[in-house]
Amino acid sequence: EPTRAHSAAISLLFTMKHWSLPHTHSGCCAFHASVLLAKGLIKRILKDPCNPHWYPLAGWQCRICTCMNHESAPRCDMCG
Repeated sequence: EPTRAHSAAISLLFTMKHWSLPHTHSGCCAFHASVLLAKGLIKRILKDPCNPHWYPLAGWQCRICTCMNHESAPRCDMCG
């Protein structure tokens, strides 16, 4: 089952919470500055060549949030 868009968005927000932005960040607030950084990073990554060795986690899928987890994870990394 594909991961739900809402769960993917929550996992992106979770990742963004771990970033320390420069004090001279652009944007109206830290949240939107993080979103702008994520957008720029995605644009940059899209220019990378295809990587046939990259793949999402395939251990197990959470029945609650539908995010994927490492096979050794005792609980879901996203929703606990």
